[in-house]
Amino acid sequence: MNCWLESDPIHLLEMFPNVTIDETANADYPFRIIISREFFANALEDNSLNIYYDNFKSSIDDNDFHKCCVEIWAIIHRYGLNQRYLDEGYLRCPINQQYPSQSCEK
Repeated sequence: MNCWLESDPIHLLEMFPNVTIDETANADYPFRIIISREFFANALEDNSLNIYYDNFKSSIDDNDFHKCCVEIWAIIHRYGLNQRYLDEGYLRCPINQQYPSQSCEK
């Protein structure tokens, strides 16, 4: 994936204020928090009740973050198309194909 976001734990602080953030520079996720399942569930509930947009893609103001999200959505879309083709009896199409075509064999 050709997207890179500057490492910044602000999203964790916004969702989980007053938590201790551990930083591990060379890890897959550079910032981590350790919280209880109950605390996590309550934070998700509170945050989900405060969603006021009808289209998440349109709600992203940060252009770099939006580009990364679009790349992720495209991968998920292609995965869904592959699953649909498998369900219809086709062999798996290459994941790097934007849209499966006649080259997908039955």
